[in-house]
Amino acid sequence: MRVAKSGALKDMFSPFREATDDERLKEQHIIDSMHELFVASVARGRSMPIERVRSLATGEVYPTQDALANGLIDRVGDIEDAVDWAVERSDAPRRVRLVRSHRSLRDLALGRASTLVASALGLEAEATLLSGPLALYDTQFTPR
Repeated sequence: MRVAKSGALKDMFSPFREATDDERLKEQHIIDSMHELFVASVARGRSMPIERVRSLATGEVYPTQDALANGLIDRVGDIEDAVDWAVERSDAPRRVRLVRSHRSLRDLALGRASTLVASALGLEAEATLLSGPLALYDTQFTPR
């Protein structure tokens, strides 16, 4: 492989070669800086001491009850609860329509892979084209 570049670090994250010691140091600095921004943001947003957040910010996934116990979430709910919460906080009228796409049994079982499977099997994929994530539409919201 041949590389043409205009600066020493232009291909710093290239998957085609090992990183240099200098590149590893710079990469670690970027990761550490982003992690500190995340920790500070969570500490501010959750009104928690930064050291407490740092001790929790290990990269692990917390089960719901642990997240509640650690103050990382306030409560548990569904999409309707989330919409109600947003309306209460914004003091906006509740004019949100939930639009759910129609999903076939194949879509529910296989998700996005269903399009590939259907195509490989020569099946019609109309239903997969109509499927998609839950969409929130607010047709009349006007910020105050």
